[in-house]
Amino acid sequence: MRMLNKDVLKRRNLLKLMFGGFVGSGAYALTERAANAAPNDPDPPLATQNRFPTLSELRSVEDPHDLADMDIVVLNHHSENDRGGGTFRWAPNAHQHDDNAIFIRPDSVPPDQPGRFQRVFSGDVNVCWFGARGDDDVDDSIAFQAAIDWSEERGGGVIRVPPGAYICNNVVLKNGVTLSSTAAAYGYSPSKILGASLRCTKPGFCLDTPETGVTGAGVTGINFRGGGPKFAAGGIRFQKASWCAIKVAQFDNFSDEAIVIDAGMACVIEDVLTTNVLLNRARPKPAGAITIAGTDHYLNRVESNTSLHALSSDGPERIIAAFLIRGANHFISNCVGEISDVGYIIEGLYHRFTGCRGDRNFGEGFIINCKLTTFSSCTALDNNHDPKAKASGFLILGPSNTFASCIAACNRLPSLQLYGFDEHNPIGDVERDTLYAACRSLNHQIAAQRCFTAKGKDLTFADVATRSGAEIR
Repeated sequence: MRMLNKDVLKRRNLLKLMFGGFVGSGAYALTERAANAAPNDPDPPLATQNRFPTLSELRSVEDPHDLADMDIVVLNHHSENDRGGGTFRWAPNAHQHDDNAIFIRPDSVPPDQPGRFQRVFSGDVNVCWFGARGDDDVDDSIAFQAAIDWSEERGGGVIRVPPGAYICNNVVLKNGVTLSSTAAAYGYSPSKILGASLRCTKPGFCLDTPETGVTGAGVTGINFRGGGPKFAAGGIRFQKASWCAIKVAQFDNFSDEAIVIDAGMACVIEDVLTTNVLLNRARPKPAGAITIAGTDHYLNRVESNTSLHALSSDGPERIIAAFLIRGANHFISNCVGEISDVGYIIEGLYHRFTGCRGDRNFGEGFIINCKLTTFSSCTALDNNHDPKAKASGFLILGPSNTFASCIAACNRLPSLQLYGFDEHNPIGDVERDTLYAACRSLNHQIAAQRCFTAKGKDLTFADVATRSGAEIR
């Protein structure tokens, strides 16, 4: 350590009384300048107040031991007002690598030697500490990944994302890590930033997960933006995900899916809005703005639409859906699937739909190719917007389903739904028969309901007043 003469020590002790501490020899010249400055100098150097403009300035300290036992304030991560600063303390025995966020190794300390500046904080970490800018210009993917990796290594936690527009490409969300902003509700205006937004500028997904699976990850209060129909990108993909959550989020302007959960169990999607997604309409097989598979997932208060302006495929098979539901035992409540080829394409078994709407689609409200599923208080209203679709409200292809207090109605001329309930399971087949209770069907081109006898004869609502003892009104 540099030896200081008595005059310099006196000046440094004076500064200690003035500013609550003293500076190290790395800022010796600034200390001399401050000591010789006039008493009314309005702008004493930052270093004399144990304050540094950036992390780079902190690294340049020649002898960090002079800053021992002091709170050191760094104003910014790398540039003014970037929200990445904070308070540090000198940890002489720390060996951690310089992660450019939590631990900072001074240039004067060899990598194999102890001694780091350590960020002082408790609770959640901030993605701006790791270098994210949120200016919608610089790619923040590396900063997001560094924050996620750091959190997972320590058992998970919450990463706060301050308000801003972040560029985020193929960032891998990992076990136990949640990205969260301050937003409390999703917005209907795609250009409006509530809390924070992530924008994808490369093919892939804004947020992805490891192929091996993820547990306990989450996203809350963040909106997602894509690059339009010619840019192959989606919002979030959870692979083999269990106990994960996506809440209070909006997805807009994506060529591909807003949300994909390809397997796993017990994930939650809640308070989510999708608009202008699946903009690449040329698809070889069905796709959903929100696509889920696996088992026991929960969807609540979700409005999903692809913002379709015309039917994307001719003929009886429609493939662009607001929701594509696969797997088993999903709980879907208070959800709206609209302005798509189809509101819902449903496969698998044992699902429970409550209070869901499949309205204002170019084709069907619901294509039901599942079995042993219950639909309670669901509606299929004003579908078949494109006359080429020749679509009904509920197209029922799968066997052994139950409908209670469901409504199929249409008030839109001339493209009325063909049938309210287009039933393709034969009457009298106990293993396949559909049960109805207190359902209503109004205003259709042909009839309220179509169904079949065991011999395949086509019947209408007027021919069949009851099904399995349950009245159809």
